[in-house]
Amino acid sequence: MRISKAIIPGRHLLVRLTLSCHLLFLLQLSFGQFQDDFADGDFLYNPSWTGDTADFSMSYSSAVPSGQKPALQLTASESDTSCLVVPSTLSSHAEWRFWVKMSFNTSANNYARIYLFADQDDLTVPLNGYFVQLGGSNDSICLFRQSGNVIEPLINGANGYTGNSTNILRVKVTRDESGYWQLLSDPSGGYNFETEGTCQDNTFSSATFFGIFCKYTSSNSKKFYFDDFYADVLFADTIPPSITLVDVLSDSSLQVYFSEPVEKTSAEDSLNYFVNDGPG
Repeated sequence: MRISKAIIPGRHLLVRLTLSCHLLFLLQLSFGQFQDDFADGDFLYNPSWTGDTADFSMSYSSAVPSGQKPALQLTASESDTSCLVVPSTLSSHAEWRFWVKMSFNTSANNYARIYLFADQDDLTVPLNGYFVQLGGSNDSICLFRQSGNVIEPLINGANGYTGNSTNILRVKVTRDESGYWQLLSDPSGGYNFETEGTCQDNTFSSATFFGIFCKYTSSNSKKFYFDDFYADVLFADTIPPSITLVDVLSDSSLQVYFSEPVEKTSAEDSLNYFVNDGPG
């Protein structure tokens, strides 16, 4: 924006202050929110992931579905724990999403955690925050709160969820201003999210980092894949999905297409539909 020299000093100062405040707001906004689908083939810049960077690399291998290439892959060797973090101050009125593939049956020594937010950049030390654990002794997907060294479950998903030789899933977590949490997932890795559970918790509201935590034995040290990380303010979708196309498959069967992904249970409930035979 060009400002004329004829503007009086007082107004000139007011305009500069307004622009500075606006820029500051944008900087704070961008620091709190982020997304990374690794389309640039890099995880060290824009955004800059830090931590055990030598244990990760970008993968274009056949193990990664075509729609997710390239993906971030754990490429360690011996049994260990590896972590990455990225700055993020998002903690409330927020939505987090991510895609994960684990090519093994999870166990107490082989699982992943996605820290939605934490107050430390080292995810192996005592910290305050929340994380979603994928796998563990119950092969489940759960939301946990961590207070120092104390870890408490807030939402327990179904046991056996990650008890397969290959687990591909997409997870969504929301938290509103009142501290109401919702954990959702799609076990096919798509966007047909189903609710795993809800809870109310306001213990922590200050965030510094978003992160990845992998615990693994040597046989699984290269079998973790991550993609489509997203963290942003919670968006209230007030526009319902609409039907865009209907295919007649038979006298008693229709295939319905919607303008956006819909919740599976509701979409498959025949009571939610009405078929008009037309004028008779």
